[in-house]
Amino acid sequence: MRNLQLSKTIIISECRYLEGASYLTVDVDTGTIWLIDKNGLFTVSDQKIEPAASASDTGLLHPDATVIGLEHIPDTEVVCVAASTGEVLTFNTVTQEFDCSGTFDGGLSCMSWSPDLELVVFATGTDKLVIMNKEFTPILETSMHPDTFGEAMPVTVGWGKKETQFHGKLGKDTATKQREALSPCFAWDDRSVRISWKGDGQYFVCTCVSPQTGARQLRVWSRDGCLFSTNEDINGIEQSLTWRPLGNLIATSQRKPHRHDIVFFEPNGLKHGEFTLPFERLEMKVRELMWNSDSSILAVSLENLTLEELKCHNEQHQKSPSSVKPAPIADAVKTKSIIQLWTMGNYHWYLKQELRFDNEGSSPCYIAQLLWDTIKPSTLHILTKNGKYWCVDLRHTVFRSWSSSANSSAIVAVCDGGQLLLTPYKHTIVPPPMAAVTLKLEASVLQVAFGPKECPDDFIVYQSNGNVLLYSYKKGSLAEGNEKDTQGFRRIVQDPVLSATGSMLSVVEIEGSSPLILYPWLLRHLTWWKETMLLAVIWDPTTQSDYLIAVELTVNEKELIFTTKSHFKCEKPIIALTCNPNTGSVAMEMDDGSVWRYKEPAGPVRWQVEGAGDLVLPQCCPQVELGVFDKEEVVVGLSKNSKLYFSGREVASNCTSFIFHNDFFVFTTHSHTCRFVSLQSNLKDISFMSSESEQAFDENVRRVERGSRIVTVVPSDTKLVLQMPRGNLETVTPRALLLSSVRGALDELRYKFAFTTMRKHRINMNIIVDHNPQSFFEHIDDFIHQLQDANNINLFLTELRDEDVTLTMYRGIAQSGYRQSRDGASEPVKGVNPGKVDKVCNAMIQRMTELHENRFLLSIITAHVRKTIPELEVALKTIKQVRDHPVDGVTADEALRYMLYLVDVNDLFNVALGTYDFDLVVMVAEKSQKDPKEYLPLLNSLRKMEANYRFFTIDCRLGRHQKALHHIIQCGSEKFPECLNFIQKHNLYSEGLSELHTGSDSYKAVARSFGDYLTSSKSFRDAALMYMKADNLTEAKDSFERSLDWQNVFMVMSRLKCSQASVMETARRLADKLKAKNKSAEAARILLDYAGDHEEAIVVLLEAWQWAEAMRLIHLCQRTDLIDSHFTPCLHEAKTKLIETLNALDEQLEQQTSRLVIVRENKDKWKERCLEGVYGAADEKDADLFSETSSVTGQSARSYKSTSSSRTAKSRKKLDRKKFSIKEGSRYEDLGLMQALAEAITSIDKYQDDIANLVLQFVLFGEDEPVKQLKDLYNQLHSRAKELINVIWPPSSKMAENTITPPQGFGPLATVNSIIEASATREPLLKGLDEVTDLEWPPAPILKENQLLKTII
Repeated sequence: MRNLQLSKTIIISECRYLEGASYLTVDVDTGTIWLIDKNGLFTVSDQKIEPAASASDTGLLHPDATVIGLEHIPDTEVVCVAASTGEVLTFNTVTQEFDCSGTFDGGLSCMSWSPDLELVVFATGTDKLVIMNKEFTPILETSMHPDTFGEAMPVTVGWGKKETQFHGKLGKDTATKQREALSPCFAWDDRSVRISWKGDGQYFVCTCVSPQTGARQLRVWSRDGCLFSTNEDINGIEQSLTWRPLGNLIATSQRKPHRHDIVFFEPNGLKHGEFTLPFERLEMKVRELMWNSDSSILAVSLENLTLEELKCHNEQHQKSPSSVKPAPIADAVKTKSIIQLWTMGNYHWYLKQELRFDNEGSSPCYIAQLLWDTIKPSTLHILTKNGKYWCVDLRHTVFRSWSSSANSSAIVAVCDGGQLLLTPYKHTIVPPPMAAVTLKLEASVLQVAFGPKECPDDFIVYQSNGNVLLYSYKKGSLAEGNEKDTQGFRRIVQDPVLSATGSMLSVVEIEGSSPLILYPWLLRHLTWWKETMLLAVIWDPTTQSDYLIAVELTVNEKELIFTTKSHFKCEKPIIALTCNPNTGSVAMEMDDGSVWRYKEPAGPVRWQVEGAGDLVLPQCCPQVELGVFDKEEVVVGLSKNSKLYFSGREVASNCTSFIFHNDFFVFTTHSHTCRFVSLQSNLKDISFMSSESEQAFDENVRRVERGSRIVTVVPSDTKLVLQMPRGNLETVTPRALLLSSVRGALDELRYKFAFTTMRKHRINMNIIVDHNPQSFFEHIDDFIHQLQDANNINLFLTELRDEDVTLTMYRGIAQSGYRQSRDGASEPVKGVNPGKVDKVCNAMIQRMTELHENRFLLSIITAHVRKTIPELEVALKTIKQVRDHPVDGVTADEALRYMLYLVDVNDLFNVALGTYDFDLVVMVAEKSQKDPKEYLPLLNSLRKMEANYRFFTIDCRLGRHQKALHHIIQCGSEKFPECLNFIQKHNLYSEGLSELHTGSDSYKAVARSFGDYLTSSKSFRDAALMYMKADNLTEAKDSFERSLDWQNVFMVMSRLKCSQASVMETARRLADKLKAKNKSAEAARILLDYAGDHEEAIVVLLEAWQWAEAMRLIHLCQRTDLIDSHFTPCLHEAKTKLIETLNALDEQLEQQTSRLVIVRENKDKWKERCLEGVYGAADEKDADLFSETSSVTGQSARSYKSTSSSRTAKSRKKLDRKKFSIKEGSRYEDLGLMQALAEAITSIDKYQDDIANLVLQFVLFGEDEPVKQLKDLYNQLHSRAKELINVIWPPSSKMAENTITPPQGFGPLATVNSIIEASATREPLLKGLDEVTDLEWPPAPILKENQLLKTII
């Protein structure tokens, strides 16, 4: 679907140096063009031609010599020249001197260098092929006409005779038909030798005239000079020859009796395809064939047959009749030379461009040589014999209607010589090489320009003869009518109407000079800007510059009249011209990347970018278009190396094609994806889009077939047309365009269109609600009326779920502010929308019931079923109501049968059974295909039961235990044993107590059973309460005692009137239990109040270090004798224990801090060794160092991390506990030491209150020495711990210094050795640190303020 368009044209003419020039070559390093004629070498650079040297003055060339080859060798910086008299000269471009590299006595007819410029093949005048290297050292010399076929000679395997083989459409007579004898080559054949190399330089093909038959023959030779194959004998082979660089096709021309073809051969000599040239059989001759470097374009150079050549041919035909009949002499009248550019797609050859070089007055214009640039595949160098050099840059483009109007039919035009293939993709999809409409024209099509938004389907055709054709469609006629084609099929689209014709050759004048257009194809970038205005670009050879011309277009009775309104000279050649269909802006790109804006009447001005000044694209972009992102106009450019630019900023590096849609910017990538960028996006927010940014459920990225390119996109529609590399088309409807269309339809309340689109393309129906919930609930009547059919509503309801799909599945959708208006509350979980299904179902039920209940009966049932907790019972009752009171529409049987599709039959049967309505149960059972033997016995047995017990049985069967409990209680005392068993079985004690009468025997029985259950669950306090409700005080007392609720124990014992001995025994037993639970104060009170043991109560307090309370009881009970016997010894014993504990803490801090310093020193040493690159070379003597670095290395010198994903949770916890081991040499020793120190420092605060209370008692007893000893020891330990915190946990800057940065050794300045060394060091280091990086240092402890320093003691 892509066409070829001239991007830039440069002509150097009117120069005496170029007269007679015959060959040219290109310096691939500098871009300099080298030309040669009989006078010497010339260079073309920066549009200037200068003489370089004269070969004739050196005496190295024979006076009668003609140049037969020219090649620039960049490695040696020489230009190689071959002459027909046998001289091979080299011109050094540095020293500017000629040198003779050799001479062939028999002369030369051809010179061809290999693609890698390592070998050169010479065809001598003695029919020899000579292969030399680039130093011109002979490698092989062989005959050009060997007798053998070559290495690829076909082998007969004996599978039958030729007479018995299948011959296709030629028929069986072909087997017996004698082969036609080879005819000599034509009279106009130059009989020279031509050589062409394969792209990889391994083979070359040679065409020459056979001395035996006089016909041309092709032979394929290997790089070593071995004959590989010879072509099959075919008449009419001509002189042209070229080998496709990327592939195995050899192209030449063949003249047949009825047509003129370009034919292709395989390397084995067999024919492989052809296409026909659009000329009469004896009108033109093919001079040369040449592929461009990427094999996408085949250039065919043709000349007309002269009168002399035709006369000679007729004479030759009379002497020896050939298959080509003689030509009428009157056919050749006008001299012309043509270059045709052909491309192939879907196995069809298209003529994309025709560059015609007609007579210039009395001077014929013939092509001397054409040459494709090896670096720029789309650049063609042309040298003509009348002294002109042409440089033509081509670009691939799609001629398509560019208006974004909804009236546009998305027409795409394909040029194929004199045929224009049109397809409106809005109405039909026709795969190439076919088309919906084929226009046959008199001349080849050069350009097609579609109209602006006022007439989007109209187009202008510019032909190779300079004629301009205006085609148009009447409004609405493109897809209307019942006209049939020649085969009787109705045509989907109609042919356009030719409205007017005209010519532009004589109207383009600049400053009153003669017409500027020398040849029609020199006018390029034809653009239909406004309804009556055209823009175009032409090259002026006189001023060596481009001109932008604005031409007014008027129609006068089928005649196009062109008037040049303005013209502007441009500083640089224009390579792209584009218009914005919405804003009318015009942008031009120059060959230096600068972008200009065209304004009337001022002309071109620099394109300004806000905040950046003049816009200059980083690279020249053959494809440039204008678009608007968030009200900002953007210049979008695509360079030849796939870089995509938005106003000079690179946004993608792998783009292959792009196009603007109404809502999106669409582009394809080399990673086989199609991406969509919303036009509502702010340009500053569009970041670099890499191929790795694709995410699941991202509708802005779609996978496409490898090599897909965009052909067109239908405006205001969802169709995107892609073309595959082989040429076939694929029409896709991307989710981005679909969702954009659906979103627009929902905004416009076109629910029917949105629903149909979503159902067709399987889009989740939740978006109808989630796009704008408020609007949906406000217009729910419109939604129901537009969908009409209950099946559509059912489909919508069945897909509902409590999820916001605009945040999950379709999270790329622009929300347009709806997200902020949802009840003003933020959602707790992203994507979760609790209660949505119930809310929608309730609203739908309400509205459908009000509108027409029976009409939407199935939808109402669906809404009940689709609720979060399905209302199956309500739905069944609705069906029963319809059965009892029939109405028009859906019957009860149909509704029930439909409900069985939504709900499992067993579930529905159970729900029906739960209604206790046996008629409804039977109705469901009959429709569910259940066996009557399954449910009739059950129903019969239930009917025989008492009502409440029947309900109880049904509820038990359905697992509704609370309802079952209610019904079994209603059965009375007869069923109470069964009721109690039921309560115990299903743990329904609380429910049973609430149903029973308080104080009744049943109530007490349930409470007693509940107490037993709680006792077995070790909930003793609750069990005691239940026993109290059951009047079981003994069990209640035991339960209170086991729960240590001593107040209630003695209360119950009082009610039981227990003896004093029993009370004292219970008191001592409770005191022991409370002491074990560290509740010494409560134990002392029990001993004091209920056991009467004052001394034991005081001892309990002293053991718990409750000094003040113990002293109070001593004086209260007047037992001052206990001060000396118990109080003072306990006081000194506590002092001793505290001193020992504080000393142990001080020693622990000292030891562990010292060890931590050693570990960190080893860490620094290891870090230095790693940075020096010694890690990988660690040997056995360094083993101690590595083992002592613990968590720094994360591994030993010879072992790496190994993990097991199959560890259980228990083993993982155990492993985590072992991580912080303080064992010397362990993996995480430093972290373990830090954690141990943090725990030790934190424990210091725990002893502050104990020391304060102890010091107070010593002061009261007047002992100052213990006071001073305790205070000094604690203050010293507290201060030391405070200092160690800053040492153990340094500030963040110090922690950053300990972070190990792996050695780099990479980057643009790295050498091979540094990269190898860094890799050897980096890999084990990273493997050792992979676990350590996941661990964090234990947090630093917070030490409380020392309150002892503030006391006055």
